[in-house]
Amino acid sequence: KGKIDLLDDESIFQSLKSVQYSYETDNNGKRHLKIFGHDTHICEGITRASEILKYKELNIKIYSIKI
Repeated sequence: KGKIDLLDDESIFQSLKSVQYSYETDNNGKRHLKIFGHDTHICEGITRASEILKYKELNIKIYSIKI
């Protein structure tokens, strides 16, 4: 379906809200997208986990344990 169900956890939404981006131009005139933020480690993990789901031959299960 192309959707990801997220846990209803404040730290996940705080991580997603902290993502910022800007476009920068280098000396050759080429534009680059710069993504940054203070609390983006959870968002980075979600992004990487969703990227590997493109490979159908992998049998992936993602678990989360609230500590």
